Amino acid sequence: MQGWPNAQGKKSSRLPLSTLPQAWAICQQAVGQTADDVPHGSAWHTIDHATTVAHALQMAGQWTLDGPALDLDASIWWFQVRFDAPACPANTLRQLHFGGLATLCRVWLNDVEILASDNMFLAHQVDVTHLLVPQANVLRLRFDTLTPHLQTKRPRPRWRTPMVAHQQLRWLRTSLLGRTPGWTPPAAPVGPWRPIWLEDMGPSAHLVRSTLAAHLDGAHGTLAIDCWFSDTLPAQTSVTAHIHGPSGSTTVALQAAADGHYQVQCHIPGVAPWWPHTHGEPALYTVRVTVADATGAAMAYELGKTGFRTITKAHGDDRFALCVNGTPVFCRGACWMPLDVVSLAASEDAYRQALLQVKAAGMNMLRLAGSTMYETPTFFALCDALGIMVWQDLMFSNMDYPAEDAAFAHSVCTEVHQQLTALQAHPSVAVVCGNSEVEQQAAMWGADKSQWAPPLFHHSLREIAQSLLPHTVYWPSSAHGGAFPHQVKRGTTSYYGVGAYKRPLDDALTSQVAFATECLAFANIPPSSTLRRAPCGEAPQVHAPAWKARVYRDQSVGWDFDDVRDYYLDQLLGLRPEALRAVDPARYLTLGRAVAAEVMGRTMAAWRTAPSACGGALVWFLRDLWASAGCGLVDDQGVPKSVFHALARVQQPLLATLGAQGLNGLALHLINETSSDLETQAELTLYQHGEFRVAQHVRKLAVPARSTQEWDVSDWLDSFVDLAYSHRFGPAAFDLAVVQWRDAAGHVIGQALHFEPQQLIAFNGNPGLSAWATAAPDGCIVVQLSTRAVSYGVHFESYGWQADDEFFHMPPGSQRSIRFSPTLPGHSHWHASAIALNGRQSCPIPLQTPSVAP
Repeated sequence: MQGWPNAQGKKSSRLPLSTLPQAWAICQQAVGQTADDVPHGSAWHTIDHATTVAHALQMAGQWTLDGPALDLDASIWWFQVRFDAPACPANTLRQLHFGGLATLCRVWLNDVEILASDNMFLAHQVDVTHLLVPQANVLRLRFDTLTPHLQTKRPRPRWRTPMVAHQQLRWLRTSLLGRTPGWTPPAAPVGPWRPIWLEDMGPSAHLVRSTLAAHLDGAHGTLAIDCWFSDTLPAQTSVTAHIHGPSGSTTVALQAAADGHYQVQCHIPGVAPWWPHTHGEPALYTVRVTVADATGAAMAYELGKTGFRTITKAHGDDRFALCVNGTPVFCRGACWMPLDVVSLAASEDAYRQALLQVKAAGMNMLRLAGSTMYETPTFFALCDALGIMVWQDLMFSNMDYPAEDAAFAHSVCTEVHQQLTALQAHPSVAVVCGNSEVEQQAAMWGADKSQWAPPLFHHSLREIAQSLLPHTVYWPSSAHGGAFPHQVKRGTTSYYGVGAYKRPLDDALTSQVAFATECLAFANIPPSSTLRRAPCGEAPQVHAPAWKARVYRDQSVGWDFDDVRDYYLDQLLGLRPEALRAVDPARYLTLGRAVAAEVMGRTMAAWRTAPSACGGALVWFLRDLWASAGCGLVDDQGVPKSVFHALARVQQPLLATLGAQGLNGLALHLINETSSDLETQAELTLYQHGEFRVAQHVRKLAVPARSTQEWDVSDWLDSFVDLAYSHRFGPAAFDLAVVQWRDAAGHVIGQALHFEPQQLIAFNGNPGLSAWATAAPDGCIVVQLSTRAVSYGVHFESYGWQADDEFFHMPPGSQRSIRFSPTLPGHSHWHASAIALNGRQSCPIPLQTPSVAP
């Protein structure tokens, strides 16, 4: 796949059309015009750059996500740009590059048709050397309506896919974003969604493309470098690669393999391996190639960065887990969504901030789901640098794809070859998956078992993936491996036992989840600042159409994910959600946030323990697509929700957690994913009424590197205590267990609380929560909290400020420091309060100087 403008792997003169001074224009073809009629006159609207139709209309003020839905697939759309192309030296090759065209597109340059494309995920390059003129070139793109193509009579699919608006979308290579009522906004990608640029390549031989393929072999790195030049290089020309990284520098000569093709496979001793950030440093090596002629004149080409690692599937056919560099890794994270669902584009800074947030939350894997889109080189480069693994679905989802059609099969094979070639240098790419839930959909819809494993994903695309990415795991479908594709204890699955299927929390363990490629979907209520931007407003009626229009739901059922959250509000807290919503809607929203956080935190923590044997869990999904109570862990602008904070606390490399084992009592689990053995101390304290200490015990515990350890807490006690309150001979001896996990220096490195969920709202009097704030030099506010009794679900009300943690629990007599960042430009006024779920009133947070802080 060709690089994008300014992307790594190529150095030549490029002129991105989007940066030319002449503006682009867009036009919706009027009803009654024939398809080939080029619109004229006032129908054209100027836009800043080539982009999707939805984004162009948004920029022009003609449409917003909050307005009426538009069926962008029902119209013909034209894009046009005029540009100059000054004359170049003789024999210069001039090419137009199209990064992606969605979806049925024809292209004309100076009234000559140069391209027809029917695959959104294909890139194209076209030789336009003899079509360009020095001034006033006209490039036109026409994007046809999909409606008649969807209505074309074709064979019926062998199973239905209720999530899509039209079953024959299976014939079109386009994203399901905007075409799946119930979970994506009505902004179907239409138009030039990837960059378009002009490239001039001079008559002398120059680098056309290159690939890097690295892997780890014991303590040594193996790197294959391939460079293709536009012509055979002159005699006496040397091609040399320079590789530099944490272990030092290496220089090696490339050898001519064929006309214009130079290659080398080099072995580098003692390389620093690439690790996911939870387990080590994501070491990267830069690669530069120098071409020098007989006179010594040289040209350098930056090929980019790569890393050395091994990634293998750890278990046999029954289970799924990954080993990185020979070490089992629990994969946790979420399913990635585009940062801007309207434009499908984002700046490098936006990617960096979003991925830094992922890293800070302890996530080490993101899944690009087959219902969405392929991501950019910037995304993968940042995942490499930050140590975030990527599960890459190919862009197929749920449907019965017509692989028997020769044209379709050729198109998708070309697509996959392009996309995976672009990923060869990236150590972050851990898994290539054939599709999202195709096998599950076939099985659930009643298709014969012989149809569950389409050859397209089990043979054709597997062969391409294994040839291009031989050191990356290939997996045929996101739900695959059991007696039926979605059997949770084998292979991988979409696990919604805790969630949509309303199973009790312990189902996450009793179902023996092997690896959840998606899970824990709830209608996660965002902060008040987000609700203020949504059509429903800051004080919404959650049963009103404006709210419900943006709540995630399946099309074939009579419930939505509000109902799922409400179910656990009832089961965990013993409250009737409809009654609470009617009399105290603000409290309903708060407890909805708290319950979702509690469910997700407890479930993810349980999966990380030794009894679980779960290989990984990826939440559906990371980021909302618009302001709403969506399934996102953060809102559409990246503002964390309660569930994000809950997961961040249980996804760190060091974790302490307490788990009830029924009649077997209480277990302490300590997880150390670092490369260092730890000599630690665990302090267990039992409290009654959330305040009064009834027992305390201290143990020294050795926790080896890369290990998950378990201790039976009953062994620590001098007499029998019903720690899990499962025997129930009389009242419970305590209602709160707390473990403080300390390192050899006495610093707290982990904390675990065990209590029954009903305690979240048990009023035992005022817990004694107090707070004060001081201004930090960087413009942030630091809040110091203390509590006398346990304070559950501590959260904040603060206009214009965002806390770095919320909905956390504070043990009796504890203190906590929270940092607040301003969210509004120029905002400095401080007015905030802290609230505990089990407190009867909020606690004001006065802004004081450190000298007068209590």
